[in-house]
Amino acid sequence: MREFKNSLEKKIGTFNVKIDNLQEAPEDFRCRAIDQDWVAEIKSSIRQAPGELVTKVPVMIPLNVATDPYQFQESMLDGVLYLIGGNHVVKACKELLEEEKENEEFRSYSNISADVFLGLSPEQAKMIGNHHNRKTTTKKVLFQDQVLQAREIYLKHREEGEDAWKETATIILGNLHERTYTKKSLSLVLSVASHEEDVFFQIERLFELWNSRNSMKDFPQQIFKNIPCVEGPKICQYLRRVEQLKDIKTVAEEISKDRKKRILEQVFTSRTGCQTWEEASERYALHAEKMEEFLDSIKVSQRLIPTDFINFCDEAVRQEVPVDLNTVVTVNVSVELNEKQREYLDQEKRKFEMKICKGLKKLKTAAEE
Repeated sequence: MREFKNSLEKKIGTFNVKIDNLQEAPEDFRCRAIDQDWVAEIKSSIRQAPGELVTKVPVMIPLNVATDPYQFQESMLDGVLYLIGGNHVVKACKELLEEEKENEEFRSYSNISADVFLGLSPEQAKMIGNHHNRKTTTKKVLFQDQVLQAREIYLKHREEGEDAWKETATIILGNLHERTYTKKSLSLVLSVASHEEDVFFQIERLFELWNSRNSMKDFPQQIFKNIPCVEGPKICQYLRRVEQLKDIKTVAEEISKDRKKRILEQVFTSRTGCQTWEEASERYALHAEKMEEFLDSIKVSQRLIPTDFINFCDEAVRQEVPVDLNTVVTVNVSVELNEKQREYLDQEKRKFEMKICKGLKKLKTAAEE
């Protein structure tokens, strides 16, 4: 972890600083948002044993004060210092000092031991913060925390190319467990973090709702594992359904079924020699209608297509006589219409032609039997 070692080299030293001087770092430098439930737990723990030392926290001197460790002056410690780790314990101490103004037992928390850094980049600050969170008895770094961190890195580095931003995110997040991650092992986190703005807006809303009820638990990941196979516009629809239903499992199952259906449609289209699913479902209507039966009865993935379904597709080609949709039926309407009316009429004509086509096909099959 060379980059992490470079970050540690920017440590000035350990000092006793005033807790009132400690502020939350700018968003680019934060590991995660503050969870008030966790703050409350820390406060309760301190109240049970007042006077005990709290953990040492990492802080940095603002870059507008100094950017190089050689510029350090001890007087800088009397100004604002940015917390890059230990936000929860500092907030708990500040709240206790406010709530227990007359209680001498809590006065010791007016000062706190801090590792002071100078000249950290946002990425380095997050590494230090993640390292602190991992080493101390602290709130677990959750899946959603990782995604939000990766999102910040994505927005900052995406113009450098996909490999560059993912490499940076992999280094920082790998530091959480002091191990070397690969982009493949973090593929789900990186995938969720790089969604389009409208989709990620919905994802953030779901994280907020989840954290308000389950602040110490990972957000269920199954819903994101199936999303890549869903068409763009439908992703937001599914995420909004989670918010409405407040039931992640049900929507995840819906996405899974939709994903399976899309895979089966692609296979059916390919095996029947058609260009699109619309064409395949019209030309081989009888079998296309029966495809729903496979959705609940077989396991399907891009790499695993059951032999039964392959045989089903081939059977459609052998048993059904493809209908030439251009000659079976034609609906003509001679009315002067504006553009919007014409568009509506074309849609309805197509539906009507398909309905007649299927009806004729069923009659033909019945007559041959």
